[in-house]
Order: sequence, then structure tokens, then C-alpha cells
Amino acid sequence: MHNERHASFAPFSCTALCRSLLRKLHANSKATHCMMTLQEDEILVARGTARLVVGTLEIDLLLAQNHSLKGKRRVLRAVKDRVRNKFNVAIAEVEGHDRWQRATLGVACVSTDRRHANQVLSHVVTFVEDLRLADVTDYRLELL
Repeated sequence: MHNERHASFAPFSCTALCRSLLRKLHANSKATHCMMTLQEDEILVARGTARLVVGTLEIDLLLAQNHSLKGKRRVLRAVKDRVRNKFNVAIAEVEGHDRWQRATLGVACVSTDRRHANQVLSHVVTFVEDLRLADVTDYRLELL
């Protein structure tokens, strides 16, 4: 038997989708308090009959005890690695690259259930707070 794909369903990778969303989030982050808006067909990808829900999270961090970009990179690498390993989400620094005491991390999660995506991203915020490597000053969670 050969593998047939329905013409309207393009093959996709959840990791690639998350990376694409983080790139768009990063591009939009240059505007003040800009919320990411995407067309419905970009975020609802069908696989069979399931619809995907994409959750995005922005976490604003304060690294009060940090005094260099090198120290900031060390802390952010530790946070990103631990979050990525524990929750299997896409995560990247999306704002504040040149400021050594502030950073904004963007997190993306793909799921077929809104509650699950919300729960995962809420747990990410709690986990980052519990790490105590940086202070969480604010966060914005959005389900698309």
C-alpha cells in the first residue's frame, strides 16, 4: 500500500510550526505591546479531523543581580534548556537582547486541546518562577 495524503492537508511538524510562530512573535515584538495576530489558516492546521490549538506565552524577566550580557546569556540558557526539557515547548528570547537586566522569552505550545495548551503554558510560568534564576515581572498567555 502506498501512503496517500488528502490534498487539503499539508504535512507539518509541530516544532517547525512553533518556530514559525516564535519568529512572527519576535518580529511583532518590536512594536510596543503588540499582540501576535495570525490568519486562522496559519494556526489551525488539520491532521485528519483534529484542529490544532497554538498557545503563545511571553514572559518578562528581571535579572536584578546580573551585570553583563554574558551573565544574562548564562541565566537565559539555563532557563530555556530546563523549560524545553521539562515541557517539550519551543522557547526563545524575543525582546530585550541588548539589555542585560531585562529579557522577554517567547514560548509556543501546540495541542489539540485548549485546556491542555493553557495548562502547559501556565505550568511553564510557575516553573520559571520556581527556578528563581530570574524574577518574573509579567506574562501574557494567548491561545490561538
